[in-house]
Amino acid sequence: GLTYWSLLLAGGTGGPALVASLTRSSEYVQLRITQAYLRVLGRAPDAAGLAGWSSQILAGKVPVDDVQRRFYSSQEFANRSGGTDAGFVAALYPSILGATRVATSVEVDLWVAKVRQYGRSKVVDSIWFSFEAASARAGTYYLLFLHRTADPAGRAYWARVLLARGEGAVRTGIAGSQEYWNRAQTRTF
Repeated sequence: GLTYWSLLLAGGTGGPALVASLTRSSEYVQLRITQAYLRVLGRAPDAAGLAGWSSQILAGKVPVDDVQRRFYSSQEFANRSGGTDAGFVAALYPSILGATRVATSVEVDLWVAKVRQYGRSKVVDSIWFSFEAASARAGTYYLLFLHRTADPAGRAYWARVLLARGEGAVRTGIAGSQEYWNRAQTRTF
């Protein structure tokens, strides 16, 4: 794999195109599904779940970035959160907004009312697509690709990109950046 991708880069394929291609591979898709199961549901995927999600993603029916978000709306996540609406909301905050972000009692009450009025999926989407959540996810891409904490301006910029164009645009943008290229040149394999 390393030789193949190196030849593509040497042949003029740019970093963003390379990242886009890699993130459409079945290996990447299965990795992301497994990570979503572990992160949200606290368990490895069952064979049927992994196969079902993989086939839907690879067929273009579901974006790979939607799996984790959809798991938050599941009954399994609600059960893991204590089986109550308040427990569900309280568990969403650190899971989606960052490990240290705890919902205040006012926030819990507000979202519990929304769960009861609109359902869990609507609440998950409202929190997931907030600027705060997008900023947290943008920050994780800095750590993943650049091995550093995002500066406030960069984090805000990529949060806006994420909300407007999706996580794929953030991945290809950061992994296709000159900073990433410079870091990649100094890595040893």
